[in-house]
Amino acid sequence: MRAETDRDIEVTSQGYLLLHPSRRRLRSWYLGSVLAGIPLLGAIVVRGVLELPWWGALLLVAGGLALGAVSFRQRLWMETATLTPASLLTRTWYGHTRTVPRAAIREIVVATVATTKDLLHYLLFVGDGRRCLARTSVDAISRDSQLAFARQVGVPVRDLTPEGGISFRELRRQYPGCVSWVAAHPVAVGLLVTLLVLLLAVGTIVGVVAIEGRPVPMGQAVELHCKGGCAGGGQDEVGTVHVLRVVDPAQGAAGSRPPGEAERLVAVEVQWTGTSTTPVTDHPGQAVEVRDSQGTHYVSCQLMHGEGSEGCATQTTAGPALPEQVTLTRGQSVRGYLTFEVPEEDRVAKVEYSEPNDATMRRFTGDTVDWQVAPPGS
Repeated sequence: MRAETDRDIEVTSQGYLLLHPSRRRLRSWYLGSVLAGIPLLGAIVVRGVLELPWWGALLLVAGGLALGAVSFRQRLWMETATLTPASLLTRTWYGHTRTVPRAAIREIVVATVATTKDLLHYLLFVGDGRRCLARTSVDAISRDSQLAFARQVGVPVRDLTPEGGISFRELRRQYPGCVSWVAAHPVAVGLLVTLLVLLLAVGTIVGVVAIEGRPVPMGQAVELHCKGGCAGGGQDEVGTVHVLRVVDPAQGAAGSRPPGEAERLVAVEVQWTGTSTTPVTDHPGQAVEVRDSQGTHYVSCQLMHGEGSEGCATQTTAGPALPEQVTLTRGQSVRGYLTFEVPEEDRVAKVEYSEPNDATMRRFTGDTVDWQVAPPGS
């Protein structure tokens, strides 16, 4: 293994002359880029932590670090040229090694090319008719090393580095074949890279949403959160909630209002358990809904203010009803039924719990958790 040094030109054990970026110099350049982008990176990380679960945010950060590591390795791999007694070896951006006989090289050009954003530096190995036989990017290699390597080939060296750089169009006119599609279309390449990064971010978020939004098995507990703090407590994770079973159809208790025409009652047994040291209040009737197989949602009879001309039965023979409000601390739990009135022909497919959005317990934009309800007879 070659020792890590600040030199970017050296002699290999076979006696070949090797031109390559200094790892230390290239690492310093990447570190400087990261430090310059800390405000943007910090904003992305903070947003990810706020919007995604911890493992989703970790996956997003790991993806960014992986892209940086791949870019670092790619530059070490690509910006390399080897001079042997008989040939010159360079590498393309996709890893192909190009071999050029030294006898075919007529001129070497040290070129600085101006793009819309910055300057790019190349060594061009030119043959007869000014045709470019090979090229290598030398952005991370010192100019002294570029010239020292070029002089060892034993052919004329041309310095094509005007102030402000030469355009790709002019370089291609003077030396046909010297500019690749990737180098000649930096805007398109930038858009493709940006698209790749966006796809990575979107893919991560979609994957998190898909996993987070997947219905959980009946009876499985789910952590209870209050975005911005629950009423009565300032903590984010404050307890667990889980749906124990669904009674469908359910019978209203004696004296209760019967369901409407072509409708039936469905009773859902739910349990809340507190995990916070501070008393936390929640409202079961607001938090839980049921959805049919078409996605239509139905609110609880408790939310419809119980018995009355505009309400429905809150008590069923399935078991005791949950109170309109529960206040729990760590170790305390409450268990009971919520009642729903749904059309006779509709099948209840999911029970949905909506997390509070803020300390007022509003649920307009809070996260949701679904429990899958098995079809009747399954």
